[in-house]
Amino acid sequence: MTLLLVACLGDVDPGVDSAPASEVDACAEGVESGGEPTGVPDCTDEVCEIPAGAFVMGRSDPATPDRCPARQVELDAFAMDRTEVTVEAWEFCVAAGVCAELPFCESDAPRIEEPSQVPATCVSWENARRYCDWVGGRLPTEAEWERAARGTEGTTYPWGEEPLGCDRANYHFVVDVCEGGPIEVGSYPGGDSAEGLADLAGNVFEWTADYYDAEGYADLDASNPTGAPEGTDRVLRGGAWNTRDEALDSTARAFGSPELQDANIGFRCVYGR
Repeated sequence: MTLLLVACLGDVDPGVDSAPASEVDACAEGVESGGEPTGVPDCTDEVCEIPAGAFVMGRSDPATPDRCPARQVELDAFAMDRTEVTVEAWEFCVAAGVCAELPFCESDAPRIEEPSQVPATCVSWENARRYCDWVGGRLPTEAEWERAARGTEGTTYPWGEEPLGCDRANYHFVVDVCEGGPIEVGSYPGGDSAEGLADLAGNVFEWTADYYDAEGYADLDASNPTGAPEGTDRVLRGGAWNTRDEALDSTARAFGSPELQDANIGFRCVYGR
C-alpha cells in the first residue's frame, strides 16, 4: 500500500497496491536518492526561499509504483510558507471577507497552549486555493512540495535519513500517537528541513495543486512538472498526526476529493520568484 491512512480520512484514498510488470520494470530504472540534506535557511517573514535547480523526485521501489521511477527534475526558484497556514492567519482572511469561518473539527490535542498557532484544518481544496490567492501565492505543485521536503539529494525525510520519532514529527507512533491531534506549527525544530521549513512530515496533510494520477510519475515533464492535466482527486502530502510512518516519507502520495474537509488536512502556500 502506498500510504497507510486512518479511517477518519473519509474519502482520501491511500493509492495503489500493485502494478503491472511494465511499471515494476520502470521502478527498477530510477536514479539513486538519499544522503545528507542540503541547503541553507533563507526565511523572511515566515516564507523560505527555494533556489532553482535539479532535485531527485520519486522513489524507484516496486512496492510503491505510483512514485516510480525516481528521476532528476528541474524547478524554477520559488518560496514556500515556513509552516502550515495557522488558525490565526486564516482568521485574518475571514476578517477580510475572503475566507469562510472554519467548520468545527474535533481533533484537539491534549497539549495546546496557543490555539491560534495550530494549523487551519477542515479546509477544502478550493478554500485553500482561495486563501493562497488572497495572500498573493498559490498551492504548491506536487513537485515543488517534494523538492521542499527532500532537498536536492532526495532524502527520505526533511531532516535527512535519521529515523522517525516523536522528537521530530507529530504522527501515529507504533501503537500510540505522539500528540493526539494537530499542535502548534513549528513545535518540532528537530524535524525542520535544511532550508528552514517546518512540519513537512506529520501534524497535518497538506493540499497540493495537482490532480492525482497513479501512473503520473512515468510521464513527468523534466522541467517544472504540474501533474495530470485533469482528474477527480487532488494530491495530499506529508502525513498527519494520526497516520503511521509510511505516510511521512517525503515521496509518499495520498489523495482526496477536493471537497473533503478533515481534521488532519491543512495546507501551505508557495510564491513565484
